[in-house]
Amino acid sequence: MKFIQQKGYVFVLAGVCLMWTAIVKGEEFEIPMKVGNKWIYTDHTITIMAKDDNSGWYGFTACPMPESLPEGTWNIDNNSTWDESISNWMKMNVDRDQFLMKNKMAEDETVMLDASVSKGNNWTGKSPIKFEMSETEDIVVVPAGEFICLKVETVDPIIRSDPEAGKSWTIHTTTWYADEVGVVKDSTVVTETGCDPTTHVSKLIRYEFK
Repeated sequence: MKFIQQKGYVFVLAGVCLMWTAIVKGEEFEIPMKVGNKWIYTDHTITIMAKDDNSGWYGFTACPMPESLPEGTWNIDNNSTWDESISNWMKMNVDRDQFLMKNKMAEDETVMLDASVSKGNNWTGKSPIKFEMSETEDIVVVPAGEFICLKVETVDPIIRSDPEAGKSWTIHTTTWYADEVGVVKDSTVVTETGCDPTTHVSKLIRYEFK
């Protein structure tokens, strides 16, 4: 496991991670995936709630509540705080060392991480979004500890628009993945037409694996 100092519980996001293995420079890169695994971030909590044994996809919820709220409002055992339907899914394509995510209503899968890609190279999946492995040993400090991470960025800005409102946005994301943990940090820069960019950063507070 590539980490320097780790605080909190032993388990995991972004949120968003199951148990899969991939080979990175001759080493196993592992993200724990199992129903009940939980990643608590500065602005939300990701929990794996279900597994489809036939397809290998894991369903997860993203509860928009920071850990600073009372424990009962984000604890997995308090079912009333979670969405009843699971719309977001993820899995590992073992043959290609790829971590994929999709929305229940969408046909396209997005390859969020290809751990076999070397620094400076990029990839695309069924989704048109292109990602680049910008760093393979980036040191990141978050409340959960200090980790050596794979740093993944979107190559071209993602464009969203609202023709009726006459608005459009460009989105650039950067995500840091730690071995045996998952997403430890995520940064999103959104630029609305005619406005200054706004940046949102989410950091891992702690993680719990079943």
